[in-house]
This record gives sequence, structure tokens and C-alpha cells, in this order.
Amino acid sequence: MLSKLDQIRFLENELAGIIAFLSAPGAAKPGKKKIHDLRVNIKKIMALIEFNKIRGYEAGILSLPRMKYLFRTAGVIRNSQVIISNIQKLDNGQKKILHYHRDIIQQTSKRMSLDIPIHLKMSNDFRDEMRSDKLGTISKEQILLYHGIKSDYIKKIFKEPLNPETLHEGRKQIKHILYIREMIKPPILKMIQFHYQHLDELQNLIGKWHDTAVFLDTARAFKMDKNHKGWKNLVKKKKDQFEEIRAYRSDRNKEIFKS
Repeated sequence: MLSKLDQIRFLENELAGIIAFLSAPGAAKPGKKKIHDLRVNIKKIMALIEFNKIRGYEAGILSLPRMKYLFRTAGVIRNSQVIISNIQKLDNGQKKILHYHRDIIQQTSKRMSLDIPIHLKMSNDFRDEMRSDKLGTISKEQILLYHGIKSDYIKKIFKEPLNPETLHEGRKQIKHILYIREMIKPPILKMIQFHYQHLDELQNLIGKWHDTAVFLDTARAFKMDKNHKGWKNLVKKKKDQFEEIRAYRSDRNKEIFKS
């Protein structure tokens, strides 16, 4: 089983990461790693909330919308950071895209900075809510049921032919499983029909493919010349990354699901 106390420890660790981010002097100008870590903190908390639904508990969390708002705000910054890091690799510079996303980072970071007192209060309110009655003991049977449901869902997403439209959702589901794994004791982990290392590698490949897809969409929105070498390289990179995902999934399917 997974006790309420173990879940509270998990929650406290992630909330500590959020509060440390918000309290740091550099919160107004966050770097890529800090934004990434903040989003992971929130994703883990979201995974914990979803996991508790297996108990049949659906009560609302009053401070959750503010937590999601912080996550979306950090996501805007993170997307622009990824686009800038990619655009700087192109031989042509693409200054319009570069300046546009630098402005987005500056404006969104400023808004996040102004909201820090609100976000800090939200973090404390969220802790109080979750500790009171939103978490509860999850039995071994419920843990196995949860992972069985996830397994069936992920298998559907990754069945052939692979659909690019559902890959990102598949990655989200895999990450939930990886986050929940951190709380589960080894005896129960051995009963779960997943190869975690292969799942982690699969979601990592999808993440790289998704970053390229987002950047390509941005280049398209800015009407980047399709004859430009950078555009052609992007199209090829996205295609190659998709094929890498398909090959990995095909080669390791039985190992990933231990079937």
C-alpha cells in the first residue's frame, strides 16, 4: 500500500521546490533549468492528484486553478526558451522570431514576478488543503489497478501505425507513471508490468520530437522561407525523430510492457 504520510512527504518535497523557485532572487529572470524544474514540481503534484482518484475521491481543490495558472505561465516561458535555443542554431539568425520570443520571456517573467506573493500564498493554501483530506491510503490492489489502466491506455496510443497527434499525450501518461514510481515501495514495483528505463527513454525521444515540432510550427507562423536551409533541416529533423520513436517502440514493445 501507499500511506497518506508517504504521499504528504512527496507533496512537501515538490512544494518546497516551487517555494524555493518563487523565493529565489532570480525568479524574475528564470533560466531554462529553473523553469524546467518548476514545471516538473507541478507535474508531480498533478500526478499525485490524479493517482488519488483511484480511491474514488473526486473532491475539488480550491487552490488548484492557481497552481495550473503558474504551470501554464512557466510553460509559455519554457516554449520561448526552447524556440530561442533552436533559432540560434540556424545559419540565418531569423531575427524576427528571436526578438518576438525574447519579448515573450521578458513580459511573462515580469508578470510571474509580480504574482509571486499570490503564488506563495497559493502554495501554502494548497499544502493545507491536500494535507487535510485530499490524500488517503492507496491499497496494493488500487495501485495495481491504476497501473493496469495506464498500461491499456498507453498501449492504445502507441499501437501501429503511430499517430503523431497522440504522441504528446502518450508522453504525459508515461511521465505520470514515472513520477508515481518514486512513491511506490519495491515489493509492489516488482508486480507492475512496466520496464521503467525503456519508458523513460521513449518519453525522452518524444520530448525531443515535440520540441522540434513546436519550433517548426513557430517558423511556419513567421512564414519562414521553405527553401531556406534551416527550414529543410527542421523538416528532416522532425521526420527522423519520429522514425526514431517508431523504431524504439517497435524494437522494445514487449520489454516496455513486460508482455
